[in-house]
Amino acid sequence: MEGHNDGDLQKEFDKRRMKRSRTTRRYNARLRLCLSLYLFLLGSATAAAAVYGPQLLDQQPTSGWSTYISGAVGLLCMYWLLQICFPRWTWNGYGFVIPIKKAVLVTSCDTMLGYYLVKRMDNAISTVFAGTNNPEGELPKKLSVECTDRTVILPLDVTSDESVARAKEIMEQYLKKRNHDFWGIFNNASVTLRGEIELTPVEVFKQAAEVNVYGMVRITKAVLPQIRRTKGRIVNMHDMYGRFSVPGCAAYAMTKYAAESFSDALRYEMHQWGVKVSVLEIDKLFAGIHDVISVQDSWDGMTETARRHYGKSYHDDRMACWEREGKAGDNDLRPIVLSAIDGLWSRIPRERYYVGGFKAQLKTYFYSTLPSTMIDKLIMRQYSPGVEQPAALTTH
Repeated sequence: MEGHNDGDLQKEFDKRRMKRSRTTRRYNARLRLCLSLYLFLLGSATAAAAVYGPQLLDQQPTSGWSTYISGAVGLLCMYWLLQICFPRWTWNGYGFVIPIKKAVLVTSCDTMLGYYLVKRMDNAISTVFAGTNNPEGELPKKLSVECTDRTVILPLDVTSDESVARAKEIMEQYLKKRNHDFWGIFNNASVTLRGEIELTPVEVFKQAAEVNVYGMVRITKAVLPQIRRTKGRIVNMHDMYGRFSVPGCAAYAMTKYAAESFSDALRYEMHQWGVKVSVLEIDKLFAGIHDVISVQDSWDGMTETARRHYGKSYHDDRMACWEREGKAGDNDLRPIVLSAIDGLWSRIPRERYYVGGFKAQLKTYFYSTLPSTMIDKLIMRQYSPGVEQPAALTTH
């Protein structure tokens, strides 16, 4: 991927410089348009107040300077309030950071979400490290063929200290060779599973926590010094089940609860360094965003007492139901990809990106704030046990 002569490098540099110039001109044009429109509306309102205000109030005309001064003070106060409450709407929060000589890491590019995100950033970012457990897999191979030399396929297993250390060395070599700075990370590595607590072996609980919690902590700590140095970005993948849990989701939800706590603490601690930490709250069922842990063989891991009380029919019915639910997710991953890009490159990113629509956002909010007695009734009504019942309940 690095085999270029000096002429090719110069052409590539000129091409990037022209593209950056066009992007800068486009952003400046939009900014001037918005500012001109805002000043025009402010001037019109000030003129209308100066001409018609005294007549409406049946008072003597006041000095024009007092009107202009009051308008200017009002403008400054409004901008000050926007800066405090809605900084993304101000001058400093407009547009994106220019991604020149900056590198980002996307973990778990074995999934469709990681694949689409890397492809989206390949033509705009100087260097994209595509972390993958299996570089010979289908999606990593497609990335190596379809992307430019800006994308580096990076062998990375977030559950292994040795793999993370080796990946860090490889990234440092590329960054030094290309004279780029490490800007941010998108923690996409995550596994999902469904299964009731007595139907799920303890080893599966540990496996989910090793990826969803300790894997995120491990890779984030590895790159954190470089991100602090560049005042970069950290974006973590979360889920609505990090705010509330449902039947059959304990092993997965408990890891997302832990991930929420980790991201909140990291955001507070990194504030003094100028590092922005964002999370993606996925409030909708999407397909292809996680690796899936299969627990179809969980029957063998159950105790004899649990087998006797639940029965094979109930076990198979629940597993089939959860498998159908996983395949019924939305395949349109563009909302997640756009939110991840905004979190990585916006001048002032959001602390939380709610993906899934306003209805799903309200559901997450109410389920995590309403009284438990009310939530229990809603959840038990929505998440019914299924067709089959445990054997111990049907024998009486």
